[in-house]
Amino acid sequence: MPGAEVTKGAAFDSRSLPASGSSTPFAASSSIRAERSNIEMARDFLDLAFRMENGRAINALSRFEGQITVAVRGEMPAIAGAELSNLLSRLRHEAGLDITTVKGDAPAAITIDFVPRAQMRRAVPTAACFVVPGVSSFNDYKSARHRRGGLDTPDPARAGGDCHPL
Repeated sequence: MPGAEVTKGAAFDSRSLPASGSSTPFAASSSIRAERSNIEMARDFLDLAFRMENGRAINALSRFEGQITVAVRGEMPAIAGAELSNLLSRLRHEAGLDITTVKGDAPAAITIDFVPRAQMRRAVPTAACFVVPGVSSFNDYKSARHRRGGLDTPDPARAGGDCHPL
């Protein structure tokens, strides 16, 4: 079974990125009027929600119940702490999520594992990052890839924690 899915050649609009050198890309910003119709945006949402970027189908959406915990592992780049803090703040205030980081090696619903670029390239040559439900470290990912059964498409039932199918 395949491992993490990687997108190549996806359409990308660079206008959605913060200005080059911005130290707070996830900071709150003023609203911008939509340039596309609701129908177009709904179609794009459904395409993204039920299909991975490589076109592979996703059988169900998932959600977390209760508090969402986030762990950070590995050597985090200097800017990442501020970016994560700003992102979590926006998720709390704008989406009403109960989301917080955990300290040390405490278990978490979401784990961000920073690994050296060379190590990442050996495992997934074209990815800058990827998501694997039910795996909490890069080493766990590599081990699961080589076990009988390996990894499968994102399956909320196998994600563990408090993540549930919608």
